[in-house]
Amino acid sequence: MADTLQRLLTPRHACLCLEIGAQARSWDCIQGELSALSEDGACVILDGDIGTLPSQQGHLSLEDAQGHFGDSRAVQVLWHRHELGHSCLGLRFKTPSTRCNGNEET
Repeated sequence: MADTLQRLLTPRHACLCLEIGAQARSWDCIQGELSALSEDGACVILDGDIGTLPSQQGHLSLEDAQGHFGDSRAVQVLWHRHELGHSCLGLRFKTPSTRCNGNEET
């Protein structure tokens, strides 16, 4: 358990994809850094300022120890603020995690 908590607390790269055009099912993706993570959600500082959010819905992928973005979870944007040329977002997870260290969770 402590090993899992430590892994969750380690800063990691993140990729946030927000839905643009509900009918088209297109995604606008930008990378950033994970600044906080809990079972319920995450805070992410994106590498740039995305301006006006294209959507409040999307998915977040976290980089694993091998440098792959494999753990993807549906998210809802709770808040968005602009700081020094970056977008900072608070996210709530809408789905449970499907992967942990490359192994499927039940």
